[in-house]
Parts: sequence; structure tokens; C-alpha cells
Amino acid sequence: MVFRRHLCNILFILLFILVMLYFFEVDFKISLAIVTILFFLLKSRSYRIKGKKLSEYSFFFFKEYEININDIKEIEMITIIKNLRIIITVKGPREDRYKLIMKNGDIYEIPSYYYNKNRTLGRYLSEVHQIKKKEMDKYTFSAN
Repeated sequence: MVFRRHLCNILFILLFILVMLYFFEVDFKISLAIVTILFFLLKSRSYRIKGKKLSEYSFFFFKEYEININDIKEIEMITIIKNLRIIITVKGPREDRYKLIMKNGDIYEIPSYYYNKNRTLGRYLSEVHQIKKKEMDKYTFSAN
């Protein structure tokens, strides 16, 4: 099972970069090449579950790390709330990131925008593999 980023996030980033390149008057062919390269670099990171192993891959085939799913003690589902704002989630996860806490004390952080069939990686691990989950809200305050 492969978990990838939503295509909407990537297209929004690429559209922003394309607009910026237009305003800086970069040649169209060069800007298209830059956007294409960035698309593949942004799209390339993925997480794969095969058997009882969770692996992170970058640039399609480089394995960053591999962990055993049975070694995960709990999953912290972290939501960051800024300046006590009300959060309305239309589509997508409420969480901002997941912390996988291992039995040996290691911690792996995974962003919440990796999906497979409308289910995030953290929710999949907690539901299918019955890993204990702990939902947390973290509050940040700024002067703005």
C-alpha cells in the first residue's frame, strides 16, 4: 500500500512558482522546465507498507528508512492551533502531523498529507494495525 501527497497541494505550489517566474520575466521554456523538475521532486516522496514494514522512499526509489509496524508503541496525532483560531476542516485530516513513537524510544514524524484512498497514513496504522493513538492539540501564539 502506497501513501502519497494529494495532487492539489502540489499543483497549488507549482502554480505559485509559475506565477512568480512570470513576474520575474523568465523565459517560458525555462520556467516550464523548472516547474516540471519541481513537480517530480515534490511528488516523489512516498511511504509504502509491505507486510509489516513501513518504508519511506524519496525520489521514487531511494529508501530513506524502514521500520517494523509491530515496533510502534503509539501514534500521536498532533494538531497545531495558532492564536486560538477556530478550525473548520472541509476535506482532509484535522491533524498536522503524526509522531510514531517506537517501543525503543525512537520517534518518527510524518506529515498528515500522505493519503491512500482518502485515508491518511496515521489513521490507517491506528485502524488497521490496531496501534494505540493519542490525539493532541498544540497551541502557538504570535504577535500578529
